[in-house]
Amino acid sequence: MLGYLVLGLVKLFNLFLLLTCITAIFVSGAELDVGIIYKVIANWKQFSKMASSPEEMNTMQTIYGTYFVILAIIIWINYLRQKTTAQYISLSTRKPIGKRKIFQWATWYMVYLLGALLIRPLWPYSNMSKYVLFKFIAAPWTDRVSSWGISNTEPDAFFKTDNVDLPIEKVSDFSFLQRTNTSEIKNVLWFTFESARAEVYPFNYNSTFAKRVLTEKAMSERKITPFMDEFVKECSIATGASTAASYTIKSILAMQCSMYPYPSDFISEDERAYYKTCLPTHMKQNGFASIFMEPCTVFDKLDRVLAKMNMSMYGKEEIDKEFKNGAPYDPVNYFGYGDDVMLDRMFAWIEKKVESKVPFYFSSITNTNHHPWNSPKGWEKQDFAKEEFHMSNNYLNTVAYTDTMIKKVVDYLKKKGIANETLLIINGDHGSAFGEQGMVGTTNRLAVTFKVPLILWTDNEKWKPLLKNRKLLGDRTTMDILPTILDVLNDKFTPNTRFDYGYEGDSLVHPPIDKPRFGFSNPGLRAIQVREKDMKMSIDSSGYTSVYNLKTDPDESNPLDLNTYQGGKYSKWHERARALIGQKIRELEKAYGPVNL
Repeated sequence: MLGYLVLGLVKLFNLFLLLTCITAIFVSGAELDVGIIYKVIANWKQFSKMASSPEEMNTMQTIYGTYFVILAIIIWINYLRQKTTAQYISLSTRKPIGKRKIFQWATWYMVYLLGALLIRPLWPYSNMSKYVLFKFIAAPWTDRVSSWGISNTEPDAFFKTDNVDLPIEKVSDFSFLQRTNTSEIKNVLWFTFESARAEVYPFNYNSTFAKRVLTEKAMSERKITPFMDEFVKECSIATGASTAASYTIKSILAMQCSMYPYPSDFISEDERAYYKTCLPTHMKQNGFASIFMEPCTVFDKLDRVLAKMNMSMYGKEEIDKEFKNGAPYDPVNYFGYGDDVMLDRMFAWIEKKVESKVPFYFSSITNTNHHPWNSPKGWEKQDFAKEEFHMSNNYLNTVAYTDTMIKKVVDYLKKKGIANETLLIINGDHGSAFGEQGMVGTTNRLAVTFKVPLILWTDNEKWKPLLKNRKLLGDRTTMDILPTILDVLNDKFTPNTRFDYGYEGDSLVHPPIDKPRFGFSNPGLRAIQVREKDMKMSIDSSGYTSVYNLKTDPDESNPLDLNTYQGGKYSKWHERARALIGQKIRELEKAYGPVNL
């Protein structure tokens, strides 16, 4: 009986280890925890569809195949050992199992597990892992500084960075956010468009992307974003603003708190201390009703990230609970529904706040623009792109769909009579590559992945002259939105005063301050980048670096040979850039602090 029991436990343990090894494929670089197998199984469809292109899918399949062949060999060897063990136990004679044999089993399984973790693919499956991350917390980046070749020294000055010509007034008291009858702007409406490239809102028909993928008919008719084409004439727009992260959840965190995300795979910030006070916290403390809506399911602890900044969330789970027999909506992708589903609820929520005369802060992320870029049911799909660019055509149809959606929002604000007291913000969480330099998706260092649209609009008489038909030049980021909102809501604001609210970003109503800007590509610890003036350096997890002159090469297609470029002048900036990245990583490690378990 004891023999049967031991063999049963051995087989269960073997199954557990196999599941753990398979799970390791999906959580490479992220922390391992007790519930990780459940998380992967529960989200299997999401993980299995994360390839952004046929090329990436082929790479994934190759890596999968290699990994599973190795595991199969190990499992077969293990089976032979179990067979030998069964003979050793000799169930018919009930021969007792020696302690030495049990120790050998335990040793074998430990080697098996460590070996599987060692050879596992690195997210997102495009290269093999170089690290054994058998830890219960994400490995800190400070441990990787030396392996990446990043300098531990302080960065030397290269560019002059002080171009502030206005007096700066530091602000520590945010009670100015409390709204009164004399307040010009009482409400904030913030839409973040998923995977929004810089040239699509409004669509730039002179862009390299347009010339490469559009049909002649689409180029001549110009009907991809007809509403936005005219609407931006009433707006301030930065067509080349940058996001702090190419991963949606970290990008949202960076925007809502105007702080850089923690440099790790996936979200660990919810277990750390935010080093800035986020906008929803300020809004709640000063009488605003606030909510974050999305027509999709919660992914990677977004609900916990938002809760930590005092913002309630309404997503697919809450929508589904409205119906006893299931929501009557067709999903557009593996995350959830089309964005019109969210609009209906947004209008109802705003209606209540207007009736009760409560200032509101509404924020959201769209879903239709997400891979695989399926248009909602009832949308008449159009052939914007050439036949060979079917993926780009799907994407462009979701862009056109979102254009109609934002028209509904603006029409609603005007119809309700609150356009004159509402600030509307539109921006992208990140862009996406569609074949540029052979890349597709967001886990890359390309400009098209980090450059996003950023648009501000209001019908308010005081602010309209400052925002109407204005191009926001210079190096702008989505972290600049928070201090801009504070400026607009600050009744003491004048064009001749610059307020310092203590954030990483700078208000968009003033010229930008020259300073290094950083960007993080993940999941996968794929790359970190730093921009300064017209220079950009990107370094990935293998230590490979590339440097670009953004003035002469805005598409980042020709990395510089620093030894010959301008007589080696910029090799010194290359050293400074490495030091800047090392310094920023150390700052973020210190600012966020350890995981609070």
